Amino acid sequence: MADEILVDTNVLVYAYDRAEPRKQKRALETLRHLAVGGRGRLSAQILGEFFRAVTQKIPSPLGPSDAYGQIATLIRAFSALPITPLIVLNPLPSTLG
Repeated sequence: MADEILVDTNVLVYAYDRAEPRKQKRALETLRHLAVGGRGRLSAQILGEFFRAVTQKIPSPLGPSDAYGQIATLIRAFSALPITPLIVLNPLPSTLG
């Protein structure tokens, strides 16, 4: 699991935010790298936050059906982790000191 990287919602949102071209380019590069390497992971919370942000918060928002389509694409590209309280409490080996 140490090789898995939970993709932050902001990275997903910047990939669709044309108002921030520099951040959009970097986000797309990062997502491509994680997808090719099979390391990127998502959670249901991240996908929900993504939907709200890209349909309501960015200057050129996506319509709901387009946002759902993008979520379907993201789910195919990245595995979704079942985030539970036990996972949150489970420390990584490097944090055990």
